[in-house]
Amino acid sequence: SPPPQQTRSPPPPPIRSPPHKQTCSPPLTSPPSGITKPPPAKFASSNARKPTPVNSTTESRKGLPNSVHRWGVEEVGVWLKQLAPEFYASYFPTFSKHDITGAALLRLKESSLQTMGIAPYGARRQLAKEVFKLVLHQEALDLEQMMLSSVAWKPGGE
Repeated sequence: SPPPQQTRSPPPPPIRSPPHKQTCSPPLTSPPSGITKPPPAKFASSNARKPTPVNSTTESRKGLPNSVHRWGVEEVGVWLKQLAPEFYASYFPTFSKHDITGAALLRLKESSLQTMGIAPYGARRQLAKEVFKLVLHQEALDLEQMMLSSVAWKPGGE
């Protein structure tokens, strides 16, 4: 005898969720009223034992020759003093002993500072960061000078 035929019921209708209301606030384009962003501080650290140098590389170079490559040991000392007087008092004798000129300063890394005897990790890290900012600033000046030189250069020596 033939097997009984199975009848299939139609699939259930798709479940539809109710319309969704937006519950998220639109993105903020400005701080909520009453909240203001604090102005950038010249010294960001509240810890008096750990000086935080000025934010702007240009600001920390007032009165110094434009090219760091031409700085002598004394100009490096002026840079340290402008960065943070505590850095000058604590570390200029070490920089002077190791004859750190501007060209040498641009090559300093955190490990070099440790080898020189700058023991506090925070100071070493901050000095390395400031040197790195100085390197970037100097490279931008060098690049700008190269661009200006290439514009003035004409093929064929004309």
